[in-house]
Amino acid sequence: MYKKEFLMILTVTLNPCIDRTLNVSDFRVGGTTAVSGSRAEIGGKGLNVSRVLKNLGADTLCLGFSHEKGGSDLKAALDAVSIPCDLEEIPGELRVNIKIFDESSRTMSELNDKGCPVTEDAVKQMTDRIVSHFGEAELLVLAGSVPPGVSTDIYKILLEKARVFALPVILDASGPLLLNGIEGRPWLIKPNIDELSMTLGREFHSREEVIQAAREIVSRGIPYVCVSLGAEGALLVDEKEALYSPAPDVEVRGLQGAGDSLVAGFCLAFHEYHLNAGKSDSASKASLPEDSSFARKLLCYAQAAAAGSLIKPGTAVCERADFEQYLPSIQVEKAGEFFDVRREDGSLTGEVKLRSLVHRDGDWHGTVHMWVVDRTPDGKYRLLIQKRSQDKDNFPGYCDISSAGHLDAGDDYEAAAYRELYEELGIRAEKGELRFCFFITRSVETVFHGQKVIDRERAAVYLYEKPVDITKLQLQKEEVDEVFWVEIGELEKILQDPAAKYCVYIEEIQGIQRYL
Repeated sequence: MYKKEFLMILTVTLNPCIDRTLNVSDFRVGGTTAVSGSRAEIGGKGLNVSRVLKNLGADTLCLGFSHEKGGSDLKAALDAVSIPCDLEEIPGELRVNIKIFDESSRTMSELNDKGCPVTEDAVKQMTDRIVSHFGEAELLVLAGSVPPGVSTDIYKILLEKARVFALPVILDASGPLLLNGIEGRPWLIKPNIDELSMTLGREFHSREEVIQAAREIVSRGIPYVCVSLGAEGALLVDEKEALYSPAPDVEVRGLQGAGDSLVAGFCLAFHEYHLNAGKSDSASKASLPEDSSFARKLLCYAQAAAAGSLIKPGTAVCERADFEQYLPSIQVEKAGEFFDVRREDGSLTGEVKLRSLVHRDGDWHGTVHMWVVDRTPDGKYRLLIQKRSQDKDNFPGYCDISSAGHLDAGDDYEAAAYRELYEELGIRAEKGELRFCFFITRSVETVFHGQKVIDRERAAVYLYEKPVDITKLQLQKEEVDEVFWVEIGELEKILQDPAAKYCVYIEEIQGIQRYL
């Protein structure tokens, strides 16, 4: 059984340090600049994540290396804030990193020591020590650089060992550590744009291209990719959609702890999910919800924790009060959804693309059309028409199919049809109550908001023939303003008028009549 006392988040820091932060104004390279303030703190990305988690109320354990010289200071710093640790002591001295924060430009310059060399035996002992805690953990964080002597595939090795325990892993690294670590399929990675560019070997010229690139990483078996956009905020991309959160509106006093606090926010959202969901003998540590509400919570928590660190000097990190203050103000919006690219015959190409890029490039993709049908007292057939919301980006206020929608990446037509019918109209159809009729293809070129859109759809057309009381339908307000019945013959007449504000093709109505 997965016991509550084992709900612990492990953080691994293989290259701890002393972070010495110097505050200056108008920093001059090659010149003399006065220091207005300074502070020295024990640091390291994993250690910082644990410091934030402790402040936020989550149980955490610090793992990794310590040093004969300076190691006692590291342990004393953790003891002072009641953070437990189990560190492998090695010869040498704790490295010192210099951080120069320019208060006039709000920028940080870093001079990071590479650390003391580590022997192969020490790496093996450290690895064994870390793995010995996997059975007690709900989440593992691998973060930061490694000292000389540690292979750049160390995170990949730890990821593979964590998979034996079904232990999800957050990886926050760069360079070869990130490249190799991706092969170990972590649960979440947090590259910035430059690191993502290096990973895929190409530059990005728009946010759409960044999202598409992150989705390519997701396709390698990584559920979440968070791309840090610096002052512009952050993206969180999963298999189905991309979310964007603008940078919190705060007075920035320090930058160094924000990235580690972002990771801690992800950890806290994960941790709270497990606490709220409860555990059973059959529960898996890696079992997580697939709905977008969890992804939104992940990004909200991460951004709130980051905001709580941005307001603090040096490498000081977020406190619980800071997190609670900023959480309600964090904005998260959908930045895009993903479609399977198809051929005109409906077969899959194997490519997955962002919706906006599909429409930009004119790629074929799948949609579903569900027609709710009824008979009048005199025996005539009528179809339910929805009036599109006035808030829709395209064709607001137009009359449309009873219910329709796109296939998300990984969807099949039938599952999408049942889902869209329920989401838009509140009709929870039972299996077999949607009758498939035929496929229809259409290709339309138009312009929305000054942008050319090429919409090439292969739609599956369904009929829903159960009695429906339209006064009791639960309409999705973002999509539908109202619904009403139109007799089929009358609808055909309406569609013959080029000025009619209908997103319906007469050929589809004629095809439906063959199945009535």
